[in-house]
Amino acid sequence: MLNRRQVVQSGLALGAMPIAARMALTQGKPPIRIRYSEVVRAIYYAPTYVAMTKGFFRDAGLDVALMTAQGGDKSVAALLSSSADIALAGPESAIYVQNSDSPAKIPIFGVLTQADGTMLVGREKVDRFDWQQLKGREIRSIRPGSTPDLFLEAALRKNGIDPTTEVKLVTNIAIPAQMGSWLAGQYQYAIFQEPDASQLELDGKAHFLASVGEAVGYMDCTSFMATDKYIRDNPEAIQAWINAISTGRSSGRRPARRRRS
Repeated sequence: MLNRRQVVQSGLALGAMPIAARMALTQGKPPIRIRYSEVVRAIYYAPTYVAMTKGFFRDAGLDVALMTAQGGDKSVAALLSSSADIALAGPESAIYVQNSDSPAKIPIFGVLTQADGTMLVGREKVDRFDWQQLKGREIRSIRPGSTPDLFLEAALRKNGIDPTTEVKLVTNIAIPAQMGSWLAGQYQYAIFQEPDASQLELDGKAHFLASVGEAVGYMDCTSFMATDKYIRDNPEAIQAWINAISTGRSSGRRPARRRRS
């Protein structure tokens, strides 16, 4: 069976600066305050949490305040209203703003995850899951046009199912209410992120069927973005952010084992 804890891989679009350069960047300067808005709380964003708890942001000269938006639309709103400096959201958010009438744009400057992390679960355990079993069924998805919803639609199409005519995607359940709606018995199928998917399975409330990320393949899923003005005015803060995230990611890797001769 698929080990879904190995499905999601983390990646960064920008490399870290050498240690000497980082020290020169921060030495003798007060820390830069960063108001950071993450789209949701998820274990896939571990490099960020490691950077916070291990002091890597502090070492890079940053003072980070974390807030969880519970939705990419809310992360974008925080950036555009200047209540957040950096946000983590699906790359579609930057595209929507780019194509809008907003004078401010939110370019992507780094990538955190390179695969979708949602898991498709069902109420009944099956010995062998086939995506064709979903035809004619309701699937609780996430907000229309969000990254999880777009990836689920892509997974359905890759498995021969038209998401607009052959299934019904329920997209009107707010993120904080999704667990409650499932436990209340609504819908036969749904997508959840970890650790919710595993917890539901451990509690006997759902059964894992498929990884959306494995079905779609590797591509940018959640990205760091900021307004074009903030990036232009704060290049040192942006580079320091990438440095800290890169250090947080590297610190979580297992050391290579020495091969016996």
